[in-house]
Amino acid sequence: MRALLREDRLGRLAKRLKVALDRLPARKSAEPKVRLAAAMNTVSSVSNVWLAERLNTGRPASVSSRCGGSDCVGGGLGTKPRGSGFGVWG
Repeated sequence: MRALLREDRLGRLAKRLKVALDRLPARKSAEPKVRLAAAMNTVSSVSNVWLAERLNTGRPASVSSRCGGSDCVGGGLGTKPRGSGFGVWG
């Protein structure tokens, strides 16, 4: 049940961010992956393990290092990785 809820939430966020989940870039730190991970961390309590596996971002700790609290600017849905030039909703 939780897996379905996570997939549904990820799908809705991807649609809102205009990211094709079936065509994610291969690079582990690709901008769409970081944006999705940051958005999921902002609106849910999804684990970094699940995000790393689902988005193919490498080790679970890398999810936090790319979109975790100290590397993101802002606290809401407009959170963006520091110095990246892209926002979660923009």
